[in-house]
Amino acid sequence: MQSTQVVAEFDLKCNYVWQYSCLDLLMDVLALTRQYESLSDDELVRVWADEDGLTDIARSILSNELTKRGLSSDPGACARKGELAKELLENKRRLERHQKRVMWKSLAWVAVIVISVLYAVAKVFFK
Repeated sequence: MQSTQVVAEFDLKCNYVWQYSCLDLLMDVLALTRQYESLSDDELVRVWADEDGLTDIARSILSNELTKRGLSSDPGACARKGELAKELLENKRRLERHQKRVMWKSLAWVAVIVISVLYAVAKVFFK
């Protein structure tokens, strides 16, 4: 009798969690749909150019909005997407190079500080 009650409670909890998750997902989908609908065509093409970072659901909603506006079959929008994708790739490369430079500069300063501390300690101990 006790084990049946525990299983029933577990089922109720799992069912509640599943319903809550589905409700959250539905709310997220509706919010994202509204967000895409509120974007201008140029803004939507910019999102389209960087769709690699989107989830499958977001990509699907984006595709629906592009189709609804006729942008997915528009040669001008497709050309603009290609330009923006190249621009985005170049910006990512530039950012990576900048981050590497910052990392190496930081390492150089840390090395200078460590050497200075070691020198000071050696000077104190070997008087």
